[in-house]
Amino acid sequence: MRKLKALVFDIGDTIYPSSSIRLEALKEVMRKYGLPDSFLEKYLEVESRIHATEVSDENTLQRTIQKALDLLNIEMDSKEVAWNVRRTHWRKTKEFFTETWLGKEFQKVVNFLKKQGYKTAILSDNAIINKVWYIGLWKELHLEFDAFVVSEEVQANKPSEKMFGTIIELLRVNSGEAVYFGNDLERDAAALDYGWRFVWVYGFMNAKPEEFSGEKIEFITLENIRRYLEGIKECD
Repeated sequence: MRKLKALVFDIGDTIYPSSSIRLEALKEVMRKYGLPDSFLEKYLEVESRIHATEVSDENTLQRTIQKALDLLNIEMDSKEVAWNVRRTHWRKTKEFFTETWLGKEFQKVVNFLKKQGYKTAILSDNAIINKVWYIGLWKELHLEFDAFVVSEEVQANKPSEKMFGTIIELLRVNSGEAVYFGNDLERDAAALDYGWRFVWVYGFMNAKPEEFSGEKIEFITLENIRRYLEGIKECD
């Protein structure tokens, strides 16, 4: 096994609970516009289909909202609703990283890894508009990453080898020198197929650790990362 040089992180439900925050944002905007509870059900149905077949872009959220509105025969400005959902999601995401223990722990992890000489990166099925916002947040929090790749840039979602290969090239390491931390045992664990290490982060998934026999941690915390790196050194 090659010496570990790079730690790469998924975003949603790995470093923060994006699914629950997204639902909170949707519900807040639904109340603002007086949308019925059935809208949430239709939205989630449409979102699931789109996520399975399309690469996210700036207009994916609006298209999802528009289709959900159409299914309920509701006439409303989907572009305006989408912007409010996105803005609310961003606000709540920033609150997580600046006000919660786990959000502050992730900041400690990134700074610790940089001091230890490891390369760090973000690899996410996401739109470029969100990447730009995250970069602004990382800058505000004084976090530095060596690479950041989202699916819209490469026009492929995980588990595509194109996603993993692109970040490897940017980091200038071999696949065996990288570990991917992710929550999805299909899309993210595909890293193993490409010669990476993989660590399942299950804490935000309401999952049980015994569901996966490989390496796993509950949350991205400084203690968990230190313990993982110590274990790697012992194995190597």
